Amino acid sequence: MYRANDPRMRRDIAIKISAERFSDRFSREVHAVAALNHPNICHLYDVGPDYLVMELVEGPTLADRIQQGAVPLEEELGIAKQIADALEAAHEKGIIHRDARIAYAGLAPGFASLYQVNAIVPTVAPGDAVPFHSRRTELSAGDDRSEVG
Repeated sequence: MYRANDPRMRRDIAIKISAERFSDRFSREVHAVAALNHPNICHLYDVGPDYLVMELVEGPTLADRIQQGAVPLEEELGIAKQIADALEAAHEKGIIHRDARIAYAGLAPGFASLYQVNAIVPTVAPGDAVPFHSRRTELSAGDDRSEVG
């Protein structure tokens, strides 16, 4: 992940570059994420054959914050609520996050944002395979894998 500046929009951004071209499945996932609009879900600005341009979340990940020491209960509850709100908004659009981890939650002062685009997938259609759901044709909010809740 790289920090960059978008001179046209006059904002700092994050760029994620892959060593390989993105797959068709990844492209479908990216389009699903791009359709989400929620303050606690990292915004996707652009995608190329091997890169993503997204919102830069200024601050540590939740994992980094936990390593610094005990998180006060009030702060914990605020972060958990924001992440749960983000997951709920995705679920309402038929999208699940198949790998919600504390390392995928960026923290800015008083604000949490869920990211890791390739872990967010649209509800699968019959015949589609998702690694740990290969025999199932429907996914629900209960299928989310999470360290955060």
